[in-house]
Amino acid sequence: MVESKHKSMVNGVMNAFDTSTLAVTSVYFLFVSRDWLYLYLALAVLATICQITLLIVVPESPKWLLIKGKRNEAIAALNSIAVFNKTDYLIPNDAEFVEFVVA
Repeated sequence: MVESKHKSMVNGVMNAFDTSTLAVTSVYFLFVSRDWLYLYLALAVLATICQITLLIVVPESPKWLLIKGKRNEAIAALNSIAVFNKTDYLIPNDAEFVEFVVA
């Protein structure tokens, strides 16, 4: 869902976020406390908040919606992804559905 010119930046941010876990843990044990329980609770709460935010913000998979027979919702999800990617190519609601069989 990222334009090609921004992929390296997004990859760098994701890698920095992944490595920040080790940095936060190290700083916590060095300067705050040797007790792991409070760090674990804080990270569990943060992970829960992030998961709930993703459930609200990220649309459902268009493939899953098509499998469940929710054609209009799948088209809406694809169009919202297209708008996020800043493209002018949108799927009309009355588009023909062609079923492909993957062997």
